[in-house]
Amino acid sequence: MKLTSVWAAAVMTAAVVFSYLFGIPSAAVILCIATIVMLIISVCLKSPVIVVFILAALYAAAMLSFILSTGTRAHPTLEYCGERVTVSGIIISNPAQSRSGDNYKYTLRINSIGPADNLKRDTILFTTPARLDCGDRITASGKLKTVPRQMNENGFNTALFYQSQNIYARMFDENPERNGRGFIVSPYFLSQLVYSKIDSIIYKYYYGDTAALISAILTGNTHNFSDEYYTVLNNTALKRQLHPAYLHIMLLLWLIGLTRRFVRRRYRNIAAVVILSLYALVSCSNIGFTRCIVITALMIFYRQKDGSAYYIEALSRMLIFCALTMPMIILNVTFVLSAASGFLVVMFSPLLQKRLVFIPRRLRRQTAVIIVLALGVTPLSSVYFDGFCIYALFTPFITIPLVLRLLILSPVVFLMLGIFGTAPVIGAFYDLGLWLMLKLPYVTDKLPFAHILIQKPTPAAFLLIICIIFFAYYYMKESFAKAAVFRLTALGLMLSLALSMVLRVGKTDFTFVNVGQGDGAAIHTAYGATVIIDGGGGNNYSDYDPGTSVFVPYLISKGYYGIDAAFVSHFHKDHVQGVIAAIRNLHVRNVFFMPPAPDDGEPTQWYNELKTAAAAAGTRLCPITEDTWIKFDKGLTIRVYLPDKPFAANGNENDSSLLIRVEYGDASALFTGDMSARIEREFVGHGAKVKADVLKVAHHGSKTAASEAWIESVAPDFAVISCGEDNSYGHPAPETLNTLRHVRVLRTDINGDIRVTANKQGIKQVSVFR
Repeated sequence: MKLTSVWAAAVMTAAVVFSYLFGIPSAAVILCIATIVMLIISVCLKSPVIVVFILAALYAAAMLSFILSTGTRAHPTLEYCGERVTVSGIIISNPAQSRSGDNYKYTLRINSIGPADNLKRDTILFTTPARLDCGDRITASGKLKTVPRQMNENGFNTALFYQSQNIYARMFDENPERNGRGFIVSPYFLSQLVYSKIDSIIYKYYYGDTAALISAILTGNTHNFSDEYYTVLNNTALKRQLHPAYLHIMLLLWLIGLTRRFVRRRYRNIAAVVILSLYALVSCSNIGFTRCIVITALMIFYRQKDGSAYYIEALSRMLIFCALTMPMIILNVTFVLSAASGFLVVMFSPLLQKRLVFIPRRLRRQTAVIIVLALGVTPLSSVYFDGFCIYALFTPFITIPLVLRLLILSPVVFLMLGIFGTAPVIGAFYDLGLWLMLKLPYVTDKLPFAHILIQKPTPAAFLLIICIIFFAYYYMKESFAKAAVFRLTALGLMLSLALSMVLRVGKTDFTFVNVGQGDGAAIHTAYGATVIIDGGGGNNYSDYDPGTSVFVPYLISKGYYGIDAAFVSHFHKDHVQGVIAAIRNLHVRNVFFMPPAPDDGEPTQWYNELKTAAAAAGTRLCPITEDTWIKFDKGLTIRVYLPDKPFAANGNENDSSLLIRVEYGDASALFTGDMSARIEREFVGHGAKVKADVLKVAHHGSKTAASEAWIESVAPDFAVISCGEDNSYGHPAPETLNTLRHVRVLRTDINGDIRVTANKQGIKQVSVFR
């Protein structure tokens, strides 16, 4: 074995990933096992054993870097998490408004913390409804918390995203106190000031989505789009094409290409490194992309130094540097996609250029890069974003030239507007480009198959994608022996995927999705029926919709695009909003519910929204007026019991909750909505079949539900409580937990997604996300 930077980078990256995923003790065990195995192999092959010890030392160094960079020594605010504190510091980022429109998010550099104003320097995520400016010096008070963990297996990993930016804690304050202006000598802070100035100029002459589009192109800020435009950007994958990692590669190629015309040969590489360094400085707020720009600069530097450069070598050196200085960036999605973009361009662009002889020579390289980004990066980004737009293979040929034109013309147009108040000819040319960029997503979104939902791939499926990419590469290089290796590997992976699908036959999953403070469940019989019972939703004090943001993406990630039946336990927002979102975004064939009383306020509002969504989507409404029994394919049956009308009409929508019993062979689960203990007694008294293996505890485990008598009647093996982490209601109540003391309790706030797998003989496995 030969020690190379590639081996070193691979080992150090593995150390960081293992430390993050499995913890330090497990990562250390992996190190010991791998070292022993490598020693045995080295002895058998009579290769230098010293290399194994060097790699083990590098692995340990990366682990140590991870420990130091994620501990309280590097982040002293972690010592105060869970406490109410007062912090003083400087806002070092521009405001990022959440899609719900409730608050602004900022990066706050803390100078002091605690009741005694201890000098503790750290960076936190600060949220407030107040509009602040980059450079504002503030004092804020509130409860310091850790950054929220990933809610479920498909949810956005908020903690990882912010940790990769060196942020480990957060705070909310409704009324922070401004204390003048401050300044920090930091490239990130300086770039934010520049972006703020650019935005102020943009919004002086433009407004709405037009201004937001210019801001996105010039600064990478995509937070200011209207909800409608943001949705079509996502659906058509054009939002990803506005990302610097996707788009600004072309600008860099154009700038570096200019050096061939205007810079003498001996200084071209130096000029290219200077251009890249300046660009990295300006765009350093996008950490992942900046690292990849630096990789390119390193490649050119090494070429200038020794006459050779190889992308893998440059990337390896960057990974080694990151593992030792800022290890969490290795797990940043932007960094991964940026590195993959560069990797694919380096691999395929020269091969494509040889085949594009029918294109003029000066356009050949740019065309090859566009094709690689369209064909290579689009499928890869779909892995992360659960969706694919077939037209994204072609739209880069429109968007990239348009955006390059807008990037080049923007300084000229705004300079003319500032001096003369108008830009007669060039301004019209500029506005035409903006109009085309604004209209393209809407036109694309109306085309057939504009947005194709994609199930989140398993690790085997992800490896299959990689094998196909390498097969295509070696096939194009005419290295048919290596191509055959990847072709056979891909076939093996396809067979394993097919086998895993066969093994799923005869099994049913009951999944309680972590939708925060709400209820949302999905029942799926392999190659049979898919049923959802409630779908989560927000509260009355926020526009945030977990149904759209959490529940529907979860269904998409599992490939549950066609929903045979949706059940609404009752018409409260935290139960029905996700069902409405599923109707709007997926194919829901039938929705079952008991209509609310005509004079109910909130229930009637959500009932009307449900009817409107169903009418637009062609979903059949199935009001339930008496106890109902429904049988689905593959042996799934559902019994729905209605509460007595006197209780249903008492003005308490919670007591209008349906009792839903799901059976699959000998396995059963009971869903109770938000019903109170007295309704539970009524169902038992009227002879409802309530004994079940799994009980979804009513009303998020509040003290009004789950009486001793009810638990004795149901006699569940598992009790599931669906509630939000640190919710303001105090759910689940201590009294309820005490009632369930003899039952295995699973909670979405602690366990995340909860999946119960059963076959016809009963419950076979219970798995949780956390």
